[in-house]
Amino acid sequence: MSSPAILIRFAQASDQLALLHLQQEAHTEATRYRGSTPDSMVGGTSIIAVVGSSIVGYLNYVISDSHATITSVHVHVDAREVGIGDSLVHFAISELKKDNVEWISASAQPGDRDLKNLFERHGLVAQRIIVGKSLSDPSTAERASQ
Repeated sequence: MSSPAILIRFAQASDQLALLHLQQEAHTEATRYRGSTPDSMVGGTSIIAVVGSSIVGYLNYVISDSHATITSVHVHVDAREVGIGDSLVHFAISELKKDNVEWISASAQPGDRDLKNLFERHGLVAQRIIVGKSLSDPSTAERASQ
């Protein structure tokens, strides 16, 4: 799914520097939310969103057997609220269907409501809630979050 202003395509070797910059931006943003930051923000297949000549967003996924996992989605803050995230997810789902992938999953950190809502708009709904805490961080002591 693309509009004349938004081009969605698979990343190419020449996109790697811009993609790396966006991945670093995504990692920095992820530290603002509760929970652990995603471990696997790179690797697998990368799809990018291009506006004009600028790469403004990406989605990474990996496939194992007939299951795809979206490992990271990020849109530059100045390019949000115009449908780029939706276009990335739609493109990924369309391509995965062509490849006969049977299941897709993703995750969002607690508090990242925008990402959760993006996934839910495309039919990805919560399957499990994972809880945990650091045993060496005083801010996670018993009752610290109450």
